[in-house]
Amino acid sequence: RVLFEIYEMLHSHPDIMTQSKLKYITRFKKTYEDGIFNLEDKYGVRRTLLVYLDSIDTYSMNILIYAFSISIDWEEWLRVKQDIIKRALLIIENSELELAIPKEEIILENLSSKKSPNSSKSYN
Repeated sequence: RVLFEIYEMLHSHPDIMTQSKLKYITRFKKTYEDGIFNLEDKYGVRRTLLVYLDSIDTYSMNILIYAFSISIDWEEWLRVKQDIIKRALLIIENSELELAIPKEEIILENLSSKKSPNSSKSYN
């Protein structure tokens, strides 16, 4: 269910390229010269949208998210990427799943509370 919700979120995201958005843009006669498309778009690479369970580790299930932003500007792409990650985290938080957070526990002994072997002896 989480994978489906992430896919739907990506498909409806205004800044992610999908087949339907590509058709919409091409209706308005945008061309390669306008900077929206390149050869990868022509052959269908950049409109691919994938969400799959990628692997299962000892403490996690890893999700593969493969999508492309409409913008070719790097700073805009970073903004879109951050937004996608935040939205995916919300979907996970609203499900029954939990994020795998690395945890390390260090136990320190309180040395002052331990009695030394000579502490019970009395010296007169």
